Amino acid sequence: MSLMTYQYSNQGGADYAILLCFLAGVIEIFAGIVNLGFFINFISHPVISGFTSAAAITIASSQLKGLFGLKIKTGGVVDTWVKVGSHIQETIWQDAVLGLSCIIILSGIKEKVNGLKLEGLEQEINTKAHRHCTQRKSQDWKNETRNSRERLKKCLFYLNVSRNALIVFIASLIAFCLDGDSQPFTLTGNVTSGIPSPQLPPFSTTINNQTMAFGDIINDIGIGVIMVPFIAILDDIAVVSSWAKGKSFDVTQEIIALGFINLLGSFFGSLPTTASLSRTAVNVSSGVRTPAGGLLTGAIVLVALAVLTPFFRYIPKATLAAVIICAVMHMFDYEIIKSLWRTKRLDVVHLLVTFFGCLFIGLEWGILLGIGVNLLIMLFKIATPTVRVEHATFPRGNCPFILVTPNNGMLYPNVMHIKTIILKAGLKEGNGTRPVVIDCSHIIDFDYTSCKGLAEAMDVFTKREQPLIFLNLKPKLITMIKSLKDEITSYDSLEDAEDMLYNYSKALQKEEYSSDPNDQEANLKLTS
Repeated sequence: MSLMTYQYSNQGGADYAILLCFLAGVIEIFAGIVNLGFFINFISHPVISGFTSAAAITIASSQLKGLFGLKIKTGGVVDTWVKVGSHIQETIWQDAVLGLSCIIILSGIKEKVNGLKLEGLEQEINTKAHRHCTQRKSQDWKNETRNSRERLKKCLFYLNVSRNALIVFIASLIAFCLDGDSQPFTLTGNVTSGIPSPQLPPFSTTINNQTMAFGDIINDIGIGVIMVPFIAILDDIAVVSSWAKGKSFDVTQEIIALGFINLLGSFFGSLPTTASLSRTAVNVSSGVRTPAGGLLTGAIVLVALAVLTPFFRYIPKATLAAVIICAVMHMFDYEIIKSLWRTKRLDVVHLLVTFFGCLFIGLEWGILLGIGVNLLIMLFKIATPTVRVEHATFPRGNCPFILVTPNNGMLYPNVMHIKTIILKAGLKEGNGTRPVVIDCSHIIDFDYTSCKGLAEAMDVFTKREQPLIFLNLKPKLITMIKSLKDEITSYDSLEDAEDMLYNYSKALQKEEYSSDPNDQEANLKLTS
């Protein structure tokens, strides 16, 4: 979001960025109120997974220069790795040692805590308690066992969730103790203190002694007015979906909340913002489970802006890079490929297109590319549904007919496909004479195009003098077809159509039998 804001507002500086934040908030609130969040339903899980995995790699790659103490400007994953590789000899070894040590410690604590089996430890405590049951009262030992178990769980829990804060505090303390003329680490540096005063967003500004009106600013920002809030919504929903773990959430609520965040933030000089993958990962890895975590974080940020900024300068950049890398490296979802390969291999295409698009083109364009490919494949499936064509025969009178069963609905994208199959079935499978029965059990709605297509098919069958029969066609759909075609043969079940098929078969047989009365051999074959 910061890169996009810079891209669309760099010609106007901070004023353009703040106004862009205000406009993004207004558009997002409007999108939430009119319930435009429904389009999120078109983003499949493989697309979200590809975006999340690519974002994890992108974020981790962006921290490499801080991890090795490199002073280079990078943009994108490929550019970052190329420049880090070409400037690796400029690495500040103290930063590299500190950063890699922090990664090892953070990863070690997480793996160690996750690897501990509390059940085994509890069993050991219970065993020791049982051995002393003869010396003390049983109830006292049960209480002591229960308390020991709870203390053990709390210790492990707090050790796990506080590891990020502990590692930053310890590294900052080391940097503070070593501060002097020869500070070995690259530090965060001075951070301006104080809370910004609220004021209206700049609807006009002055650049190079030239006054830029609101319309001029909008003209300069261009498509960014739409792209920034759109990508902010996509990013927010993608982050929420990736951490929801299958649980439901209110998309409209998310969009409106995001809009108010940007709208109010613009009165305090904020950039456009959205959900952050790296901060969400840090929150989750730190044990945050409720929205109260955001309230606490906001309060701490305000206090920090007021009184703690002088101490931030001692935080080593390598330590911050290590915390972020450890937080996002678990978000790379490689196991989903196995699941997709076993269930629906075509979905691997959505995943890979999104993943590589986000890596090599950009996160915002990558997820749009993934959504686009996903929609194209979905539209292709809608336009070419499965239509089953099979030969069938009624036992009574040995009446043969062709049964056509569309497995999906019938609307304008797939009318031509279904109509073509019906016509081919009547001509190829039915030899232009056998009745064609269309089972409409799966068709629940029509539009004008589908009614027109069926009416045209009925005209073709009428010219052939070949019956076209509809089964299980809902009354409202019959009414819609009759608005274009008065005559329609429809039955509620195949048994209801038996008499009609039988009579047609006998009439056809009689016609074919009498067509060549002198050919006794043909008549014998026809009779048999």
